[in-house]
Amino acid sequence: MRILISSHIPIDKTGYGVQTLNMAKMFSKMGHSIVIIGWNMKIPNIRKYNFTEISIMLRHNFNIEKQILSNEDRNLLMTMDYYPALDSKYPVYIQDTQRFEQLIDEEKIDIIVFHQDIYPLQFQKKLTRKTICCLPVHYQPIDFITAKSLQNMDINIGLCDFGVETIKKCCKTPCYKIPLSINSELMYYDTTHSKDYYRDMFHLPKDKFICLIVSNNSEPSNRKAFDIQIDAFKYLLSKYKDVYLYLHTQIIDGQDLNVYLNSISPEYYSYVDQDKYKGAHYSAKDMGNLFRACDVLLFASKSEGFGIPLIEAQACGCPVLTNNFSSMKELTHNGICCEPLKKIYNKEFKSYWSMPSLKKVQKGLEKIYKWMPDEREKYQQLGIQFTKNYSQPAIYKLWEHLFTSISID
Repeated sequence: MRILISSHIPIDKTGYGVQTLNMAKMFSKMGHSIVIIGWNMKIPNIRKYNFTEISIMLRHNFNIEKQILSNEDRNLLMTMDYYPALDSKYPVYIQDTQRFEQLIDEEKIDIIVFHQDIYPLQFQKKLTRKTICCLPVHYQPIDFITAKSLQNMDINIGLCDFGVETIKKCCKTPCYKIPLSINSELMYYDTTHSKDYYRDMFHLPKDKFICLIVSNNSEPSNRKAFDIQIDAFKYLLSKYKDVYLYLHTQIIDGQDLNVYLNSISPEYYSYVDQDKYKGAHYSAKDMGNLFRACDVLLFASKSEGFGIPLIEAQACGCPVLTNNFSSMKELTHNGICCEPLKKIYNKEFKSYWSMPSLKKVQKGLEKIYKWMPDEREKYQQLGIQFTKNYSQPAIYKLWEHLFTSISID
């Protein structure tokens, strides 16, 4: 089959970009050919591009050197065709299907796989090819704008149990569970090197309990609850001086994190090189090394569509601290999932997400800090075993089963 993946360009280091690459690798291994729409590539000239062309255009935004992409991945990417956003003003609402239909006719597309927030795709009718929507579900219930878009999809994919249940409540379209995948060759628990070996890579102190924040700080809504998680670290620091905070995110963007960090002495925290981070010069390999260097991932968001760092961190042996909403309870096995303070109503989307409880996040973080070695080992092994369900070979089987069970007529 010829499959169109509608998501992000696969050299983008966002979650969407990484999963586009993972999907392309799996689908290609099954014998399918791939075309990509990268909605993060917004340019006026909407036409087909090859990998060399998009590499040149995006070099100032994405690191595409050999140490980031394996030769195998690079060779695969060079076999695929690419299109930018079909409207350079995206995420403006798109109602007319004409450009989609032109593309799928010209490329002889059999199936379209959407892996994106689909609320801008307000089509007035279904596309003429089979459509599969892999939807990150952030809200409960699904916001009314997204629910409208879902009605024009042939098959829906929930990334977790929460996603499947929430999609089924708003849409009668067949819905299956296929989670996102991780690269187990990069995300693994290392028994050959010490934690200090990895801390040297990031200039982290060797005698501290290191709390890590990995989140994209780009949303004015503060969905990632940076304030609560930094305040939880402050609480831990007020009681124990052998703790340290490392932030792998933009310090000034959606939120000005300096507002929350200014009251912490610089000897107790640091953050990623901002120029390198904004230039996307950190690979999945770098992230695996970072997870192996740290003692806990603070990830108590107000909501998550899936939360791939939760899987990656646990695969590397790092505990996680989460907030019990959307996918997070299901994905937390090495760590603690705290009950939220309350649900929050969003008037714009007519739906809910949650507010983490600062007190419970504080207590949860202190509990992980105080775990005894045998307790830490027990949860670590539970997490490592659990994350095997999200390896690419495991997710490959789910996609293969789906493709063989559906008709493309």
